[in-house]
Amino acid sequence: MIAHLEVVGYRIRSLDDTSYGHHDAFALRAKSLASYSRGALQLAEAGLYLPAFAVVRSAFEHHHIDKLVMLAQRDSFPAQRGSGDDAGYSLSRYYFLLNTPWDFLTYSGEGEEISAHQLWSDWFSVSVLGTKLMEEGLLSRSQSEQWQVHYSFLSRYAHPASSEQYEELFGDRVGRYDHCASELILLYICYFCSASLQDFHAMSKLPPKIRLDGWEEVASDIDMVAKLTDYAWFPGQQPHQRDRFDEALRRWGEVSDETGEDDASITVDTIDDGHTSYYADPLRRLRRLHESGVDVVGAYTSPWEVVE
Repeated sequence: MIAHLEVVGYRIRSLDDTSYGHHDAFALRAKSLASYSRGALQLAEAGLYLPAFAVVRSAFEHHHIDKLVMLAQRDSFPAQRGSGDDAGYSLSRYYFLLNTPWDFLTYSGEGEEISAHQLWSDWFSVSVLGTKLMEEGLLSRSQSEQWQVHYSFLSRYAHPASSEQYEELFGDRVGRYDHCASELILLYICYFCSASLQDFHAMSKLPPKIRLDGWEEVASDIDMVAKLTDYAWFPGQQPHQRDRFDEALRRWGEVSDETGEDDASITVDTIDDGHTSYYADPLRRLRRLHESGVDVVGAYTSPWEVVE
């Protein structure tokens, strides 16, 4: 997936013998995301999980900003006006914002000067990004709530206000290999890179349309990665059997606490995907996925038993 992002710009083929600068800019953004992803992977391979997750947090923002840069249509400006059958095309406000001269620390827009700090706060803060993604129809409300879980989780590593993350990963064994931490970082990278490639393909269908040469190979790899990683239950994916097992336990516990009685009607088989609570901590959930369990609500047999 990383390699596909790095070379996606070379797949661009014009349909009207005209080269458009924004396509090259999008390809450069893809290369940038690939660089963050490769960096996170190398840190994880070295056992440096804390900075690896911090870099994944940057990749998280990178991917969602790129989604708005390439696909936002409601908040956009004409880049070329057409006539007759040629309707011209528009580009997202975020495309122009990313081309703001940040080194001058001010942006003159709509008759006023805005500091770089204010510009970031107004357009690139996580709350604004989430709202804009929903307004553009690029993220549903339920997906936005799930999105916030991952942003909050990764932010704990980007802004290390406590040593809790270090203790959880290493304990008294500094630098030890952590299977689940390594796996989660790889899952994030697969998710961001695959989703960004799909966004690039969706962008190619917007005016001015382009062809992506040899896309069948990329699409095949995206499908393969999706099948191998769907247990992660990232936004847009479905819960795993472990999630239904945990949901059944949660409901059984609530009933027991309220009534003091057991409710035999609550089992794993009675839990449907649409009413399964989303997890709060991606790493702890992944650890549970690797652990089989038997309880009053039924049994869960993990396909990935791990002994570290």
